[in-house]
Amino acid sequence: MAEEGGNLKQNKYIELTAGLKIIIRRWHFLIIFIVLICPLAISSNNDTVSLTVKNKTEYFLHVLMGNKSFLFIGPDKSAIYKTEGSASLHVQVFYSPGQGVSGYRARDINISPYRAESTGCSDDQSSRSSNGGGCECSTNPASGGPRTWEITDDSLHVSP
Repeated sequence: MAEEGGNLKQNKYIELTAGLKIIIRRWHFLIIFIVLICPLAISSNNDTVSLTVKNKTEYFLHVLMGNKSFLFIGPDKSAIYKTEGSASLHVQVFYSPGQGVSGYRARDINISPYRAESTGCSDDQSSRSSNGGGCECSTNPASGGPRTWEITDDSLHVSP
């Protein structure tokens, strides 16, 4: 009798471990699925922003943006600087050497990720007492996003 009880416990233990193995296998696939999908979700919600300098001259240009150099940018071509999040860039543009012309222009340009227009209302007690009741609302206009600077011959200061 005691032996039958021991076998019964052992059989229940085997059934329990078999059930746990099935559950672990199912969770294992779920964890792998999550690990593979999360990077896609994160990359689709990034804050990449860009600054494009377009060469609208008939000459080649050198463009320095932040810590990157773009050399011999041809006519009707562009130099594109991409970064994550907001940045303040010192941009320098000048004619590439060896063309018989000289000119230079520099600007500081702030770039930031695109933010859609948003409206927010607050229902605090101080605004009720000061304006006779109700809510105080404000609208933040859309901001940021890709920026472009077109360079023409007139844009560049002629060096003596």
